Amino acid sequence: ALTLSSDHGATRTIVCLPGVPREMKRMAEETVLPMIAERGGLGVIGSRVFSTVGLSESRLDELLAGSVDPAEGRLSFRAAFPRLQAGVTATAATRRELEERLDRLEARIAERLGHHLYAIGDEGLEETVGRLLRESGATLAVAESCTGGLIGHRLTEVPGSSAYFLMGVVTYSNESKQRLLGVKEETLAREGAVSEATVAEMARGVRELAGATYGLATSGIAGPGGGSPEKPIGTVCIGLAWDGGIWTRRLQLGSRSRSWVKEMTAQLALDRLRRHLAGLDD
Repeated sequence: ALTLSSDHGATRTIVCLPGVPREMKRMAEETVLPMIAERGGLGVIGSRVFSTVGLSESRLDELLAGSVDPAEGRLSFRAAFPRLQAGVTATAATRRELEERLDRLEARIAERLGHHLYAIGDEGLEETVGRLLRESGATLAVAESCTGGLIGHRLTEVPGSSAYFLMGVVTYSNESKQRLLGVKEETLAREGAVSEATVAEMARGVRELAGATYGLATSGIAGPGGGSPEKPIGTVCIGLAWDGGIWTRRLQLGSRSRSWVKEMTAQLALDRLRRHLAGLDD
């Protein structure tokens, strides 16, 4: 920390921290925040993080505009695709007063965000989905085409995911969709690989193959080639199957980079499962 004095006698302290988040967070919590509280007489400082899905940065800003009075706290935003988060920081004289203030702010922000809010805290959708599956005693199998195993990778990054994640298959070719998942040849010929009909059969097929509670499937055109006037680049389909039910949706994500389309498709697929598990189906 460097303390500077002005010609008018006022002092300002500048603190520089390392850019590595793990190191920065620990140093800030153990050194910087206590120093600020001691020097400024601010009491205690705390924050809450709100993890969201299905919003752009500008839309998140619009939803939360005016939700936090500067006298109550400070609102901030963090975008680290595919995560998009809002945060609120507040101060109070005591820990109890701080928690009460943060609780009020949390309720207000959560109401603004609605179903776009999937977790309070720095949490990925794969962690939220995993917790919901574990709590309900349900299991999951995934059949991926355009996402190429990305959903399975994210799910298995969570420790203990073997308790609910049974199987993931990457059925990239039409032949593998037919042979492994039982997708009908006539469905592929009539609707194409990128269609709601195909992901419905993929989701049902992988669910039955694994003996899972849920089957989740993706197919799409990630680009940069392969698009058509009927199905341009960025066209993706997501399917979710369960006992006696099926949900499918065709989405147009736009002509973005291949990696962006894959990441966003995985994010939206996990969110569909999250919403179903949480009883937020539309």
